[in-house]
Amino acid sequence: MGPIAATLLCYFEPQKVYAALVRLHDTYNMHAIFSPGFPGLLQAIYVQERIMESKMPDVYSAFKKHMISTTSYATKWYITLFANSVPFQTQLRLWDAYLLEGQDLFVAMAVAIVWVYHHITSSSANFETILSLLSSFFVPENDNALLSWIEQMLGDKKLRSQIAQWRQDWVQLVASGQDGDALL
Repeated sequence: MGPIAATLLCYFEPQKVYAALVRLHDTYNMHAIFSPGFPGLLQAIYVQERIMESKMPDVYSAFKKHMISTTSYATKWYITLFANSVPFQTQLRLWDAYLLEGQDLFVAMAVAIVWVYHHITSSSANFETILSLLSSFFVPENDNALLSWIEQMLGDKKLRSQIAQWRQDWVQLVASGQDGDALL
């Protein structure tokens, strides 16, 4: 949580940062991301993959074909809340939206980045090209357009219902010991 604390320290006294981190941990379920085994991280990645599979099947198939694990590029996005992956102003706007939307916001952001590059990743790109592209620093052309796209995605009631179901499915996969083969 170092990058998260560092960002908050730019604006608040250390005592308030501590209180904010506790609040993120308790109220916004951040503890699930950082708990041993990273259960919240794996759940977010599972949900991201289900969205990609349903909304971008060509990209999902290309990732499967090239054996590109979502954990290989998205882990740093989730554990830093995009702190080291997007410009600072974009990061702050994402965090504001996170406080409003909750944990689905960061899944939507991950899907948005993949969507931006979907023409490259679903065509003739190879493993190295795709992984390099998704691991690089992402600078959106327009923050407003990015956040509008995310808002539209999260405003889709059917998709939000599916996301909730996929989160439950992940919990069941973990409980039954079948989570090992559930991710790309």
